[in-house]
Amino acid sequence: MIQRFEFLLPTKHNDGTAIESEKFDQTALELTDRFEGISQDLIQVHGLWKFADTVYSDQLVRLRIDTQDRSAREFIKVHKPIWKQRFQQLDLWITVHEIEII
Repeated sequence: MIQRFEFLLPTKHNDGTAIESEKFDQTALELTDRFEGISQDLIQVHGLWKFADTVYSDQLVRLRIDTQDRSAREFIKVHKPIWKQRFQQLDLWITVHEIEII
């Protein structure tokens, strides 16, 4: 079974300042070291979300990993708090989907 993990990473902090490119590079390298490759969308993804009656607007980068590694979910769960702190986020949207390659 192949699973696709999708990460939505914000390009700006909640105060509107840009997140340093080094943080994206570091995250991409960590994932590439672990899974031997990632895909990144170069288009901007815009998201709105609400937390504690405050609406947040995000410009996001999407990273994807396709893997058959059965330990991938656990690796990502362990590292998610690190990435949340790195990007100074309350949460990061990371999803997993089963895929079939035709």
